[in-house]
Parts: sequence; structure tokens; C-alpha cells
Amino acid sequence: MYLSTITIENFRCFGEGTKRLELSLSRGLTALVGENDSGKTAVIDALRFVLGTTDQEWNRLEDTDFHEDGAAREIKIVCTFEGLSDRDKRAFVEYLTYSESGEGEPVLYVNWTAKDTGEVFRGRSYRRVEVHSGKDINGPSMAPEARDLLRATYLRPLRDAEYSLSAGRGSRLSQVLHHKSAIKGGGKEYDPNWDLDTLDPMNLKQLSVLGIGDLANALLENQHEVLGTRTEINSQLKKLALGGDTLESSIKVSGTAASDEQRLRQLLEKLDLSLGGSGKLGLGSNNLLFMACELLLLAQEEVGNKLVLIEEPEAHLHAQRQLRVMKFLQEQSKENDIQVIVTTRSEERRVGKECRSRWSPYH
Repeated sequence: MYLSTITIENFRCFGEGTKRLELSLSRGLTALVGENDSGKTAVIDALRFVLGTTDQEWNRLEDTDFHEDGAAREIKIVCTFEGLSDRDKRAFVEYLTYSESGEGEPVLYVNWTAKDTGEVFRGRSYRRVEVHSGKDINGPSMAPEARDLLRATYLRPLRDAEYSLSAGRGSRLSQVLHHKSAIKGGGKEYDPNWDLDTLDPMNLKQLSVLGIGDLANALLENQHEVLGTRTEINSQLKKLALGGDTLESSIKVSGTAASDEQRLRQLLEKLDLSLGGSGKLGLGSNNLLFMACELLLLAQEEVGNKLVLIEEPEAHLHAQRQLRVMKFLQEQSKENDIQVIVTTRSEERRVGKECRSRWSPYH
């Protein structure tokens, strides 16, 4: 599936009626080229509001997001998806729109509206946001599970790729990996009945991420020095206990009682992705690693929205690198059926003859 059309009304620089934006898109790579304040970021942010992003970042509507001339104080954004695969059709079956004759392929309309009600809740203006399907907003409201399949991958401008890919709470790499269905369900679980002294190497190779974490916890809890310390503590407890008391300590790895979702996130946040080689590499090289990681993970998705939003892909890159990145994005979009929308201020001549025909100038 791919995003074929986006209509934006009463959002930032786009008004209503004849002043609204209707933008047609095609499969593959599309670039929005224009000067500062020409509306490029408004298009990307509109898509982020409607579709959400794989990093689960939540965007808050501000007063400045409503078009200044919009009397209704209501933002309307419609995204139209075409070219749905059989898997997509099954995933979105209750939200699809067919022609009156029933012929042709179904279309998925995502209607996002945000209305400023004038009410104040906990000191903030209340905005009622609704997401419905149907060509004329006459379809059912979209469930969270369906909206999750619509999430787009977003690469912000002037991103700090090294920081985003490093280990830590809420790291970008952990968020991207956590979104992968294979990470959540692939592999075998750890069996507490396994003999830790005679582990089967084949079992270890087939463990899931959670299985590896559970095995590591078991090994730590049963490490001989840890067990020896527990025995010493228990011997001291016996001396302190009154007659009939049964006091015995237990040493457990913190967090093992948390949900699978929490434990998986904690494990993924231990991962750090970086470029090999000696010395500290520049921002541009780390940005290439970031893009490669995002596109690789997205290419593996079988159901849902394979859309990448990239603001200023030329950030921290010299002219030759910019050309190579654009060619790479074009190749990836074609090979893996990924839709890429980029915003840029770079001159069109920098993309070269091979890519120029795929760019859609936007003003």
C-alpha cells in the first residue's frame, strides 16, 4: 500500500476551501522542494499527526497549528491509500471503501479531524481529535490496532544520529526494534527446567530476545558466588530466628516480575549501534548508519504502511554524499516497495539526472 493523496485544511499555512492543500503522491521517492516557510514541514507534521510514527512520539496540538483565518477552528486532514496487498486488505477489511459497482481495487481513507472546542481542561485548551475511515468520513472510527499499522518512520531534521542509536532509556534503536513483530515473537522461550550446567548450544541459538534475557537472569541468580552469599546470609538468619521461625533469603534479578513488554524494552535499551573503525566519525557518517538501519527494518515489514518521512536528508552531508543518499533512497524505494517523502532546500541540480525525474518540486 502507498499514500496516494493527502488533503490538508485549516492547518498552519494551509487554509480552507480553495486555500487548502491537495497533494498527489506516487509510489517510490517524492521530494518536497522549497524555501523556508513554504509549507514543507507542515506537510510532514500533518502526516505525523494523522499516521503517528514508529518511535511512538506524541505530538501536541498548539494554537499556532490552527490556520489563522479558519473560522471553524477545525483541522481536517485526509490521507488516501491505494495499492493495498492482500495482507493489507485483510488487516484493514472493515475500513476499506469500494466503488459503488464493487469493481476495482478498494481504497483506504484515513480522516483525521481536530476541533478546538473552546473548553479548558487542567489549564490547557481541549481539542477533540477523531480518526474515521470512509471517503466522506462515513466509515467506522479506526481502532488503535489499525492505527498502529499506519505508523510511518520519521527521521527528524538535524538529527543527532549517534545519540539516537546509542543505548539507554527510550533510545531510537530500541524503539525501532521494539516495533518489529519478529523481535516480539521470534524464537524459543527459556525453560526454567533446563539444566544450567549442561545447556544445549542449539537451544541457545534459537532463543528469543526475552528468552536470552531470562536465561541471563537465571545464570546470574545461580552464579556460584551469588549462591554462596545467599547461603551465608541464610546461616546468619538462622541465628537470629526464634524457635519455629523459618527465615530464608532469596536473591532475584530486579525486574523479572515485570510484563513481557517492559522486560523486552529494557533488554533492547541495552543495545548500542555504532560504526566500526578507529577514531570518532562525523555526524554525516552516523546519519548514513541511521538511515540504513531504519530502511532495513522497514523493508522487513509485511503488513501496513511502509512510509518514510525524512526532513533534510542532506543534513551534515557534503554534495557528493547528498547525491549518493538520494540515489540510495530511490533504489530502496524501488527494491523494497518503500514510499519515501523527503523535504529539502538543496538545489535540484544536486540530485543528478537519474533522480531528477522522480522529484516533485513543491512550492
